[in-house]
Amino acid sequence: MDSNHGVCRPPSQTTIRHSIANVYGTAEKRQRYSRKTYAKVEQSDQRSGPMCICVNCKYVDSCITYHAVETNHQQPHLSVLPSFEPNNPTINANIMLPKVEVKGDQIIQENEFGFEYDVVGCDSFSKDMGKWARLRPGEAIPT
Repeated sequence: MDSNHGVCRPPSQTTIRHSIANVYGTAEKRQRYSRKTYAKVEQSDQRSGPMCICVNCKYVDSCITYHAVETNHQQPHLSVLPSFEPNNPTINANIMLPKVEVKGDQIIQENEFGFEYDVVGCDSFSKDMGKWARLRPGEAIPT
């Protein structure tokens, strides 16, 4: 963790690595994907700033990183087995704290931690406005 910038970089970036490991399954299968897949992660504790740029990228339906984001959001995949490996993706990892309440000497947690992942930068980004919406007509565009 780079304490000056709040950016995790491989190999110490365990959160996204574990998430991507869950997406790709076996160790042998994961070996096919280079370290570029383990995107730089910027951490934030509030939902602010830009949303996922992938919805307007021509590679959204074949991108390995977007596939991992879909998995983390428990959303259906645009592609079963993506093949495009983007260069230098940057993912905002937003952590939403649970609501807690103190009642007497008890601390009551009303919900769970929430996690939101958004690709906010990528050297491979190629603008194709509305690509995601054309692939999923009538569905709400991810925010």
